[in-house]
Amino acid sequence: MMCGCCAVILGCLVFKANCEAYVNYCLQDVALIGTCFLAGTVHFIVHFLLLIYLVPMLGKDEEKQNENMTFETIAKDESRTWFSCNPVHCLRSKYIHGDKPHCHLVFFGKEHLLEVNPKIGCHFFDKAAEAEDDFANMRKSFSAISSSFSKK
Repeated sequence: MMCGCCAVILGCLVFKANCEAYVNYCLQDVALIGTCFLAGTVHFIVHFLLLIYLVPMLGKDEEKQNENMTFETIAKDESRTWFSCNPVHCLRSKYIHGDKPHCHLVFFGKEHLLEVNPKIGCHFFDKAAEAEDDFANMRKSFSAISSSFSKK
């Protein structure tokens, strides 16, 4: 909450504006300090009351969408978890704890290399994607183009 910070800023603003041409006051000594303190205190109270009463009225109530969701159900679909993205955890799993299979560090495009081990929080499994032969498709395209030129 920024109530206190904003109150101090307002007090400083009142102090800085003292005896300037664009304000209608020029206070000295204790009156100036009291005015700065009063401005800051009033601002703090108003700011705090707005946060307590107005903000909750303007906010919307969110429904609990994932109330029965567990880490395991999410980790079965998502390869990047705290365990698989943390290199220290992966090294600790392999060399200190000696887990079989150990936690593998996840890389984009290499998610299929992750192994399931529920004991250490690794639940993701995926098959390797089939590699496309782009050159074969390109060869077909070029052969179709060359055959259309040779017919003319």
